[in-house]
Amino acid sequence: MLGGLLLSAVLIEGKIYFSETFGEGWQQRWRLSTWKEGHAEKMGKWQTSAGKWYRDEVEDAGLQTAEIMKFYAISASFEPFSNEGKELIVQYQAKYEKDLACGGGYLKLGPSTEDLSKFGDSTKYNIMFGPDQCNAEKRTHLIFRYGGRNFLKKAELPYKQEGEGLSHLYTLHLKPDNTVRVLVDLDKIYEGSLKDDWEMLPPREIADPKDQKPSDWLDEEMMEDPADVKPPDWVESKMMVDPKAGKPEEWDDEEDGEWDAPKIENPNFKGPWLPRKIPNPDYKGTWKARIVPNPDFSDDPDLYKYSDIGYVGFDVWQVKGGTIFDNIIITDSLKEAEDMAQKWKALREGLIAVEAAEAAEAANRSDADGTATPETPGAVQAPVLHMACAMCMFASLLCLMTIVSIGLLVYLAYEYTKHSTDNCDVPLQLWVQVVSLTALFNLACNQQDRYGTLGARIFCGWSFDPENPERMPMRVQAYNLLVPIFTAVWNCVGLYWVSQAKEPGKDAHKGVSGTVSVSEEGEFRPCSEVAPGLLSAVHAYASFNLTYSFFILLGVAGLSQILFWLARRGLIRVSDAAPPGSLERNTEARGRHRGRGDPPS
Repeated sequence: MLGGLLLSAVLIEGKIYFSETFGEGWQQRWRLSTWKEGHAEKMGKWQTSAGKWYRDEVEDAGLQTAEIMKFYAISASFEPFSNEGKELIVQYQAKYEKDLACGGGYLKLGPSTEDLSKFGDSTKYNIMFGPDQCNAEKRTHLIFRYGGRNFLKKAELPYKQEGEGLSHLYTLHLKPDNTVRVLVDLDKIYEGSLKDDWEMLPPREIADPKDQKPSDWLDEEMMEDPADVKPPDWVESKMMVDPKAGKPEEWDDEEDGEWDAPKIENPNFKGPWLPRKIPNPDYKGTWKARIVPNPDFSDDPDLYKYSDIGYVGFDVWQVKGGTIFDNIIITDSLKEAEDMAQKWKALREGLIAVEAAEAAEAANRSDADGTATPETPGAVQAPVLHMACAMCMFASLLCLMTIVSIGLLVYLAYEYTKHSTDNCDVPLQLWVQVVSLTALFNLACNQQDRYGTLGARIFCGWSFDPENPERMPMRVQAYNLLVPIFTAVWNCVGLYWVSQAKEPGKDAHKGVSGTVSVSEEGEFRPCSEVAPGLLSAVHAYASFNLTYSFFILLGVAGLSQILFWLARRGLIRVSDAAPPGSLERNTEARGRHRGRGDPPS
């Protein structure tokens, strides 16, 4: 229990400075920020929600980040106080409905501020505490402000915000003796001192700047062996005069100058000679200046103290959103923090009970139907595919199809070159030319870097800004759809022309022009007779790439929606943490974080 970890002392009288469960009227207590003036579209919306997993929808509702790839800033003020001579406990819940990819879930505690409508990245704070991640880089922030600067902990705290849909409880306990204790889910992850683990104070001792290395101090561990001498046959010259060369008879020293024999590589060349190394008998080790007391050091017994604490807020950037914050408490009473933690315990235990009940219900249904449950020996469980596996399989299939498409394109180019001088079907030759230009276009315009694709920059005038990421505009999405749509249509045209070319005897001036060619005798001959290899190549390429274009359109336009539709019907699994009957997931989108959540100014 929290009491076993936190209650090292009992306060006779405690005070709650701030408490929030996001019940009725929370909008009057919290202030939305407009610090990104002129860029309102980059600010995300907040809403109250219990999420997809909850025990009681009303009781478990919290404040949720409701959009993707947005900045979020909201704060609440309270009567300012000082923690001088008192313990300070800051505690709150954070639940990730889905993996953020990049984003923060931390809380800021700061001095009283007149205008919280400008609360944001540049707003000064006293403490920043909570989870932060950017892809594989993950940590739990704990930053203290002292002397006008923000100080990170020397060694990062472990990241504990794992598991989609699981609510985690963060507890910070700051004591008047300058010690700190951090708990996540009632488990202690750190206990230590502000003086030792944050560089708030200068070091007590430093290297003496007046101390100098003695002139006879030898700090080279190895030395050249004075007894070692270069062998007499050691050759260091890489080039030598060619002994077989002779001055030409027609060479005139007066007119041509002095003749120099050409040089060749020396077969006896061994490289520069270096004497061997031996231990230095006078070696004394690496010299270090003596350590003396730091004259600039001044101890401060009040590192923990903040004379003005007047607001609490969330200022984060999130790629995928969906985070729910709840049950915030700022107090000097360990008992009050423990009481608030009971809400988190009830939620966690309630979800476990719901999962157990649904598992038992599923087992009962299986027994009633006379079918074996997955735990029963010999039971056959219906195959369920995980969404991550489905995405992986789709990506692998797309890569394989790309390789096949390139091979067919090479085959098509070979047949086209082979029959380029034949009096053959003009529309098919035109079709091959357009296909080649389209392939070159895709190769050039799909070159991608951290700012997006080249085609999006040239044709749509848009590039991705990693510092200020935003959703892809509609014109760029339309451009991404246009290329595979055109490819699919052109493949259909190619298949139609192939079918027409396989009709012998059709007049060249009717239907598709040039579907037959004229022989030397002036008779019409089908292209299927003149260039059967080209027709086969066109048919194979167009047939395969029509399917390939469909898969590309599927990936661009609606793969995630299809997977979510399958997940809702139980055909694939979304997450092991999700109990059966979960609500529909929010559509996720790819994005990039503007950077790590390093302490702002």
